[in-house]
Amino acid sequence: MNRTIIELKSDTTIRKILVTGGTGMVGAHLLHKLSDKGYRLFATYRDESSILKAEKIFSFYSDNYKEISEDINWIECDLTDRKRLKELFSEVDCVINCAAVISFRPGDENSVINSNIDIASSVVDSCLESGVKRLIHLSSIASLGDTDNGEEHTEENIWKSSKNKSAYSISKFESEMEIWRGIYQGVNAIILNPSIIIGPGDWSNGSPSIIKQIDNGLPFFTEAYNGYTSVYHVIDAVISAIDSKEEGKRFIISSDNLSYKDLIYLVCEVLGNKAPTKLVKRWLFKPITFIGELFNRVGIRNKFNKQLEKSIFNSYFYNGTLITKELDFIYSDLKADIATIVKIYRDDKQKQS
Repeated sequence: MNRTIIELKSDTTIRKILVTGGTGMVGAHLLHKLSDKGYRLFATYRDESSILKAEKIFSFYSDNYKEISEDINWIECDLTDRKRLKELFSEVDCVINCAAVISFRPGDENSVINSNIDIASSVVDSCLESGVKRLIHLSSIASLGDTDNGEEHTEENIWKSSKNKSAYSISKFESEMEIWRGIYQGVNAIILNPSIIIGPGDWSNGSPSIIKQIDNGLPFFTEAYNGYTSVYHVIDAVISAIDSKEEGKRFIISSDNLSYKDLIYLVCEVLGNKAPTKLVKRWLFKPITFIGELFNRVGIRNKFNKQLEKSIFNSYFYNGTLITKELDFIYSDLKADIATIVKIYRDDKQKQS
């Protein structure tokens, strides 16, 4: 691959920031946190209704959420439109790429993979052509390589292709490869790999729905572990990366490895709900997976498949300490953050009732 020489803007001060995916949970929290730091903010969106979702997140923290939204330069944009992105990127100093297509539904695999790779490729090419000073790419632990015998995942794990990889995982890995291409060609970039992000947002979709599902009552729990982090950790890490001198690196953001039982019990405690008492074993779940996969093969779409079984019965552990050593960043207490998030959910639920 030939190295592309780009002319970076000589003044390295970051004054204008563009957030792609600005209406998502992380993007909206990031915009809210950046809104009082003196930056001129730009954010992309797909349709105007999604801006209302961002404003809903702003309202969790500020009464003047409308004014905050009005101070943001909202830009409707197809992120695969390279010409349009180059124009936008030419007007800013830093791009924070929070945009991604997330779906684990059977039948969406090709769309997820192609869309996320196209977005990352377009962002990188536009950075190269516009000379953006800084790119921060929000990736995922889904892009990390596997470990043996339950060892902790680190930034050094090597990806190995496998038929057991989800489409989302493949898409995040391939997207990250696009960012590394950009780094090789001269883009000043950092990659952040959050674990499962707990935060307030659209309680019916994505990771915020975890809180609602627990509140609605789960009949059982499993003993599997996974890495968790709060949305507050993620935005603090992004803000730390904006002015950091580090580049060409990636960092895991994961504060705690919790069992599903620990998470469920913590949320139930804050809500004042009764926690489930039934431990389900994998062998009991396998017939459900078999039937779900059979239905998917004949076109009856449902969520019960091998990926779901893997996600709730396999344990994964993550080491997120490197970022605390190389960036100006420390983790807040995850359990305290979860308690705050659950209280936001409870208050919002009461307002809607």
